Amino acid sequence: MAARTDFAWISGRAALTMVRQGLLASCHSMSQSPTRPFQFSLSQLLLLTAACCVLSAGVYWLGWWMVLPIGLAAVMAAGFVLSDNKRTAADWIVMVLVVLVLAGLLLPAIQSPRGPSRRTACSNNLRNITLALQQYELRYGSFPPAYIPDSNGKPMHSWRVLILPYLERQDLYANYRFDEPWNGPNNSKLHTNYIRLFECPSDVGTRGETSYVAVVGPETAWPGTKAIKTADIKDGFSNTILVAEFHHSGIHWMEPRDLDMATMSMTVNPKRGVGISSEHPDGAQVAFVDGRVKFLSNNLPPETLRALLTIAGGEKVGEY
Repeated sequence: MAARTDFAWISGRAALTMVRQGLLASCHSMSQSPTRPFQFSLSQLLLLTAACCVLSAGVYWLGWWMVLPIGLAAVMAAGFVLSDNKRTAADWIVMVLVVLVLAGLLLPAIQSPRGPSRRTACSNNLRNITLALQQYELRYGSFPPAYIPDSNGKPMHSWRVLILPYLERQDLYANYRFDEPWNGPNNSKLHTNYIRLFECPSDVGTRGETSYVAVVGPETAWPGTKAIKTADIKDGFSNTILVAEFHHSGIHWMEPRDLDMATMSMTVNPKRGVGISSEHPDGAQVAFVDGRVKFLSNNLPPETLRALLTIAGGEKVGEY
């Protein structure tokens, strides 16, 4: 993998150098023509290179379909501003094609290490969330309930809202009203607030949704409205999952909804139904009660996953 990454990087740099040299030579030869067609100044070449880097970075984080229209429009607008003579349609086509070619050459160099770096960032998110839950437990003597219900038992508030003060978001917590549901008139105004810790970097296009959920069930660390204590965890802190990844959950981070052990799939990245899942190759990450984050393989046996989700099942968990 390292050899492939180095080769892609060297190839991309070499190709970029050749393209720039070719453009400079082309511009020099074209300067002899009185009409000066397709001639780019040094500032415009720098603009194209900068635009290529920005476009590649945007594609890296947001994807082609979100970045491409905006990027091309920005390049054309900047080219118009820096242009010292009137451009023809052919000039604009050449400029756009150059940007696309340069962006395409750079992408292989940055795509290869993307997975590991995002997985590391995701792991850090899980550690920080688990640390906040541990601080909550120290303050109140128990972990938060999965949700706080209304008088009819309907979920009103999520555990993710309850730990906001321990994620350095006391400002949001202070403005949140517990006398109305999470999607009530006042609380709805907070929906646009973005909590980066609740989103895995690999979950592109899911802004506002949570990538991290509890697994709710009477045998898990999240038995609905009941708040468990550390003494309730008989299977050991290192063998009990506290928080798990859920790829493209469709759950707003404020919404009191998570995975349900009774209906979820007991496989990682299930082909059917919902379950613990991620965009990381070959598995997904979970955080345990002791704060440890571990990558679970797609090949994890269902009985092992079930054992890791229960708090007092007494199951023997081997290597996984």
